[in-house]
Amino acid sequence: MKHRGAPVSLYFIRHARNRLRQQLKRFRVDEVDVRTVLDAPQFDEPDERHAGRRNAWGKRGSLWIRVTYVREPQRTVVITLTVRRKGPGRG
Repeated sequence: MKHRGAPVSLYFIRHARNRLRQQLKRFRVDEVDVRTVLDAPQFDEPDERHAGRRNAWGKRGSLWIRVTYVREPQRTVVITLTVRRKGPGRG
């Protein structure tokens, strides 16, 4: 998700903030990890269930971080995030 010019702000909906807190406790995933995945995803695919949403995947150590987001003109809205042991397309 490379942007030209001023950096696009990141907005976490309530569900995403709650998930971030949970993942921070369990896996030490924080907002910096989410930004890293969104700035340089290893995979970026449309969400199969929700039109307009995308899933960005990034690997940290042995874990995969999936960030579901929507791009808006002035910001990127993070819908949810999930930490998984298997990557995209592997269940």
